Amino acid sequence: MRMAYSIFIPLLVLLLSAGAVLAAGRELVIQVQSVQLRAAPSFTGKPVGFVFNGQKVTVQEERDPWFLVSGSSRQGWLHKSAAAENRLSLFSGSQDAAARTDERTVSMAGKGFDKETEQGWRKDNPNGYAGVDKMLRYSYSPEESAAFLYAGRGQ
Repeated sequence: MRMAYSIFIPLLVLLLSAGAVLAAGRELVIQVQSVQLRAAPSFTGKPVGFVFNGQKVTVQEERDPWFLVSGSSRQGWLHKSAAAENRLSLFSGSQDAAARTDERTVSMAGKGFDKETEQGWRKDNPNGYAGVDKMLRYSYSPEESAAFLYAGRGQ
């Protein structure tokens, strides 16, 4: 039994570290409007900078669900929900085709809507997107965000 553990533990450590090494060097593209990079892999980690939609970053380390990334002279931790390996293509076909996605469609996608969702939402909300647009303009300082998160934990 002791022999099995002496083989199993080092093998487990090797596999876990191989995953982190394989993640390093991957290029990701920011998929949200903007997101803070953090000093630690936590939403309560100290903000160290921002990255913006379409910006490319390189993975240095992975601690699921966080990536330590670098790009544009910044380095910090990024939650995996904010980035993907491929940027959303706004053009049809493999080349720069004549049929392009219009600004309105891009705006809807930024709000998380597809055509069917928008139709249902418009039916239930005849005032349009004014409320959604207003919400997207809200901005909170890192201190306000941290206070909100800590208050939710009862701290």
